[in-house]
Amino acid sequence: ASEQSSSNMSKLSGASRRQMDEFIIDEMRRKQNERLLTVLEEEQYAEQVRASTLKSTQGNESEMERLGKLFAVERARASERIMRVTAEHEMILVSRMNMLGLS
Repeated sequence: ASEQSSSNMSKLSGASRRQMDEFIIDEMRRKQNERLLTVLEEEQYAEQVRASTLKSTQGNESEMERLGKLFAVERARASERIMRVTAEHEMILVSRMNMLGLS
């Protein structure tokens, strides 16, 4: 990561102020996308665990129903988490762009 950062920084030598500001925004977007990807991967793993758990309860209708309700709540929370992270990222990005005069 530091090699990429120093490589990116060397590209900025002689860059205009606007190019530097755009670089900052691009780096923010990249980091935000990495964070969102991590969240999505965590939720994908959680969904695989849910599917495996449900499969292990086949034949036990009451347990499957209980887990179905529990997993519906977990999925709703996961969706809210993803939406919250996305909204936070957008607010931060817009704020920084406004600060840099790039809006």
